[in-house]
Amino acid sequence: MVSDAWGSLFGSNQHVSISGAYLREPDQQLREFCKKRGFGVEKGMNQITWDRDWNLVWTSVEGKTSSLYFLNEPRLQKAALEAKSIVPGKTQE
Repeated sequence: MVSDAWGSLFGSNQHVSISGAYLREPDQQLREFCKKRGFGVEKGMNQITWDRDWNLVWTSVEGKTSSLYFLNEPRLQKAALEAKSIVPGKTQE
């Protein structure tokens, strides 16, 4: 059994981040960082606005960020509308 899975994966001194959002930082610190950037409207459990088009969703273990997911809301909505417009048995041009 691994007692520190993140340390085993990334080494104990590495700090993985994406544009200032860090893995292993406390959830509250991530929320505050997003709000300082001028966004940070909470949209649900562990989901917050990142900028105009993007939302940040994360998972956490013991109150610390363990994974980050960035979702482009306008693109996802457009893809969903396009998928609904496909009629089974017809080919797309």
